[in-house]
Amino acid sequence: MQRALVVVEGTESTKELVREAGELAEGVGAELFLLHVTTEEQFSEYATSMADIPERNVGYGGKRAREGARLFAEDIGIEMFDGLDVEYEAIGALGDSALHVK
Repeated sequence: MQRALVVVEGTESTKELVREAGELAEGVGAELFLLHVTTEEQFSEYATSMADIPERNVGYGGKRAREGARLFAEDIGIEMFDGLDVEYEAIGALGDSALHVK
């Protein structure tokens, strides 16, 4: 195995899968990628919420959504790889999560 991809969500079962993938990648020296996808629906809801705050003049676009998704994956990696020597890359995407893992 040279590479592994784990789609990251905030559930406990996903976190366990991330930990197991990290242990496996560490053991065989594989590259590990953690991917979190912000769906179009989540993006739309958050963008609408941000627009409803009159004091904030901050746009919420696709670039910010992808960065937020990447940071989410990064945070899960930090949490789950505590005590392991795992190198990984966190990736954030915007769209339909089903399309990103096919």
